[in-house]
Amino acid sequence: MLGDFNVPKFIENDTFQDKTSIILNFMHSFGLGQFNGVVNHLGRSLDLIMSHFACEVTRDISPLAYEDSHHPALIINITNIFVKESRFRFGSNQVTYNFKKANFCDLYRELYETDWAFLDDYSS
Repeated sequence: MLGDFNVPKFIENDTFQDKTSIILNFMHSFGLGQFNGVVNHLGRSLDLIMSHFACEVTRDISPLAYEDSHHPALIINITNIFVKESRFRFGSNQVTYNFKKANFCDLYRELYETDWAFLDDYSS
């Protein structure tokens, strides 16, 4: 996840700022690290690069577009991303499910309209 979070003095151990505290809580909740150490002309890093994967962030010395002095152009290099092999073997006799085609609206409606009172007859 990356973007302009407008926290000029973002330091991972500075929990005295409200914005910093909120971002750190979010990062810790999802196990993210912040990898951007590139600063702008004022010595601030306004753009945060958060990821589960270690990445290298450097300043792009020849950007393709006009560079804003507050937001230097960045090059983000992510390596060692391991993608799990699919457990579904297409073309075999094995049944597979395509959950992207599910009608979740009808599913939720059916679950909502179901009379679940019969479950009261079972003791835990």
